[in-house]
Amino acid sequence: MRIIIAEDELLERKAMKKFIAENFPSMEVVAEAENGRKAIQLAAEKSPDLMLMDIKMPGINGLDAIETIQKEQPHIKFIVVSAYDSFAYAKKAMQFGIKDYILKPSRKEEIVQTLLRVKKEVTAARERQKEKHQTNELLQEQLLRKVMQHPITDEVKQLQQQLFAQMKSGTFLVVHTSDPFGMAKVVLPKLGAADAACITTSSGEFHIVLIMTANVMKKEMLLLLAKKIRLQLAGETFIGIGEICNRIEAFPDAYEQAYAACLQQMELRTSGYGFLRREMSQSQTNPELKQLYREVEKGHSEQAGQLMKKYNETANANELETWYIHVMQLLQNKNIPLEPELFSLKQACKDWAAFAQLCAGKMHTYYQSKKYVAQIENYVQAHFQEGISLHDAAASIDLSPTYFSNLFKQEFGINFTDYVTKLRMEKAKELIEENKLSMKEISYMLGYRDPNYFSRVFKKYFAESPKAFQKSILK
Repeated sequence: MRIIIAEDELLERKAMKKFIAENFPSMEVVAEAENGRKAIQLAAEKSPDLMLMDIKMPGINGLDAIETIQKEQPHIKFIVVSAYDSFAYAKKAMQFGIKDYILKPSRKEEIVQTLLRVKKEVTAARERQKEKHQTNELLQEQLLRKVMQHPITDEVKQLQQQLFAQMKSGTFLVVHTSDPFGMAKVVLPKLGAADAACITTSSGEFHIVLIMTANVMKKEMLLLLAKKIRLQLAGETFIGIGEICNRIEAFPDAYEQAYAACLQQMELRTSGYGFLRREMSQSQTNPELKQLYREVEKGHSEQAGQLMKKYNETANANELETWYIHVMQLLQNKNIPLEPELFSLKQACKDWAAFAQLCAGKMHTYYQSKKYVAQIENYVQAHFQEGISLHDAAASIDLSPTYFSNLFKQEFGINFTDYVTKLRMEKAKELIEENKLSMKEISYMLGYRDPNYFSRVFKKYFAESPKAFQKSILK
C-alpha cells in the first residue's frame, strides 16, 4: 500500500514514516508534504492508496486539500491526524468519507488498527477492480468473436450496448506476420477519440483487431493505423482492412473483407496493407463461382474439378483470384493445414481444376476427421475409467494407431494418454471431495490397479497427494 504523509511538522512526518516502516513491511511512504498545496501536487504525481492528512497546515488546510484531491482521484483514502478535537472538523471530515480521525498525540495501537483496517479496504477494492477488469476483458473478447460471424443476434447487440454504447463506427483489421510474438507488444495508436476501443485476438497465424469508436472513422485513419502497426512488427507483415461500418449488423461482412484483403496482400505482394480491391470483389456475385465455391465447401472433389474445367474456359483473372481468396479464407477458418507450395496463387493459376479438387479434398478430410473426433470423444468418455490404451481407442473406430494419434493431438491439443489422465484426475478429485470411497476404491474405479501409482499420478497433477488433498478439504 502506497502512502503520502501530509504534515507541516518535520519531526511528526519523520516519526510517522519510521513507525510505518518498522511495523508495516507491505506499506511504503512514497512522499511527504509540508502543506496542503504540496499534498495536492504529490497526490496527482504519485496516486497513492492512502494519505495521512493534518488539518492545520500553512496555506491550503488539510480538509480543503482532501476536497480538491477527491474530485480528481476518488479512489484515494484519507486518515485525518490532527491535534484539534473539534466536532466541526470531524463532521466536515466525515462528509468526505474519511476513514478515520486520529487525535494527536495518538496511541500506537490506535494507529496500527486504523492502518490495518484501511489496508484491508484497499486490498478488497483492488480485488474488485481486478475482477471487474478481467470480466470486462472476457466480455470484450466474447463480443469480438460474436461480431465476426452472422447472424448478429439481440444478445450481441445488448453486449455491444453494454460495452460500447457510444459506438458510431467500427471495422476489423486482420494481421498476418512472421513475427510470432510481435502482436502482443504492439501499441495500438490513438484513433482520435478518447473512448475508442481496440480489441485483439488470434486465430492461428492471423491476428484480428476489432475497432469501435465514438466518432465517424475515415479510411485515411485506418490506413495510418495499419501502417503504424506494421512498423512495430519485425517480420514480414500483411494487414487487411474491412470497410467502415456504422451498424453492428455489418461487422461480419467487414471481418470477411479484412480477412480477404489480408490474403490478397499476402498473395499479390502489394503495399503490405490496405482494403480489399473492389475490382476483384465484384465477382463474388457470379453464380457459377458461387456454385463452385459451394462444391468445395461440401467437400465434393470430383464435382469441383469438373465445374472448374468448364468455367475456366470463360473466366477472367480477377474473378479467379477473388474466388481463390474466398476459398483460402474458408480453409483458414476451419484451421485446415495448408502446404504453401500447393496452395499458393501461383500454383493455382497453373491448373485451376486440380486446385479446386485439392481444396475440396481437404474439406472432405476435414469433415471425416470431425466425424472421427466425435466418435473418439464418445469412446473416451465412456471408457476412461477403464484401463484403455491408444490402440484400443484407435481399433474402436477402425483407424491405425499412428493416424489416430496424430488426429487426436491435432484436435485436442494434447496426446491421448495425457487427455485420459486429465479426465481420470478430475474424476478422482470429484470422488475424493464426495468422501464416500476409500483411496483404494477410487484407484480401482479409475483403472489404476496400483494405488501407489495412482497416488503418484495424482500428486504430479495436483502438486499434493490424494490423502493430503482430502485432509485439506475436510479441514
